Amino acid sequence: MVKFSKIDKQLKKELNQSVRMAAKRLKLKSRSERFFDKIGDYLVKYMIDIKFPDNQFFMLSEKLNTLTQKQTEALSFYNFKNPNITAVAGVFLGFFGVDRFYIEDTMQGIIKAVASFFFLIIGAGIESMSRDVQDFWGLIFLFYIVFIFVDIFLCYFKCKNKNLRKFYEILELTKER
Repeated sequence: MVKFSKIDKQLKKELNQSVRMAAKRLKLKSRSERFFDKIGDYLVKYMIDIKFPDNQFFMLSEKLNTLTQKQTEALSFYNFKNPNITAVAGVFLGFFGVDRFYIEDTMQGIIKAVASFFFLIIGAGIESMSRDVQDFWGLIFLFYIVFIFVDIFLCYFKCKNKNLRKFYEILELTKER
């Protein structure tokens, strides 16, 4: 039988750190069972609020209450994508498609990167173009900037929806038959 003592110690250490951080946020000092129920509820609510669509809170809460041990372990080892990282990547590096690559939407990330490279090339030679052509490319570039701005929000919500799909996929794969 394989011993997981190091993994168990690390998981307990991380859980204790999470409990302490949540206790500070909730301003709780008691170590009673009620305290840990509040902390657990807080951590679950925090995870659901951050990484999953807002309209799925109650459904996910019910699912989390009925998890088997195998499903709990599978969910705890899966690293869900953080939509906030997606949004920040979209703001600072969205022109290069980094937000799309982060949520594993590779094809659209490549398209965004190629389009940005294309606009860099056009921008470098825009001085030698006529005024009408400059206006045309300026308008196209404006539409592209609007698309990049809207795509930040699209990536944010797509990340949450992908997390939700992965959550249900993990539950389905680990369902006891």
